[in-house]
Amino acid sequence: MTKTILDRRIGREVESFNDFVFERFGLDFSNYRASALKRRLQIRMNALGIDSIPLYIEYLKSTNGEIAHLLDTITIHVTEFFRDRSVFEYMNDKIMPEIIGNKSRRFDTCLRIWSAGCSSGEETYSLAIIAFDSIERLGSDLRLRIYGTDISRKACKRAKAGAYPAAKLANVPKRMIHRYFDESDGEYVVKESLKRRVKIVAHDLVMDDPFKEIDLVFCRNVFIHFNAIVRNKVLEKFAEALKPGGFLVLGKSEAITGSMRRYFELVSARNKVYRKR
Repeated sequence: MTKTILDRRIGREVESFNDFVFERFGLDFSNYRASALKRRLQIRMNALGIDSIPLYIEYLKSTNGEIAHLLDTITIHVTEFFRDRSVFEYMNDKIMPEIIGNKSRRFDTCLRIWSAGCSSGEETYSLAIIAFDSIERLGSDLRLRIYGTDISRKACKRAKAGAYPAAKLANVPKRMIHRYFDESDGEYVVKESLKRRVKIVAHDLVMDDPFKEIDLVFCRNVFIHFNAIVRNKVLEKFAEALKPGGFLVLGKSEAITGSMRRYFELVSARNKVYRKR
């Protein structure tokens, strides 16, 4: 078989794979080059002893939970503490004071945050630090509960451990490192006083029920892998999860459009912050 014919066959197989996951799971990998996607698929197929994409598609059809393993292999988890600093500054200066002030007037005793697509936990613990700092700074006695969720059980395991090399804390102010981390064996581990306020769980945004009575949802750079139908389904779940007036924060390249605007109004275009109507 010549290289040209082989390349065409691989291209057709990858296209069939893309069509299948788009229709079955609402996932869109069309922005990946066929050769790059094939290499990532091959990693998972080798682990399972499957030697062709058509056979792997059949395996996906018949095996519950395999899509989570696949996403672990295909997607690249780019995450860091306080990534996009302006977003966290806006949260510290605007969102937290508003939420905490409103809770004080309503005699609401718990601040609830959902970090959706938490990966290895850097963003989730960044949220926890900002929220905990804000509660103290504003003299509030609110309880804090943060839910960090990801479809990947492997990512959740890393997030639960809360242990990071020093390089990962480059964006964390020294004051916060001393306050919220312990150094151990060359790593920095989130202190138990903060970690106990964070619950990390495996959760499928598309299939599982949303959390309830949430004040703030962070879901950044997750929608890039969803088609429009699935994005809207997840946005409806966020609307169900959030309290009236609650906030939703998306990634810099993401936006709420069309019919979903009936649920959310734009608060900060620069930081992609929305408020539930």
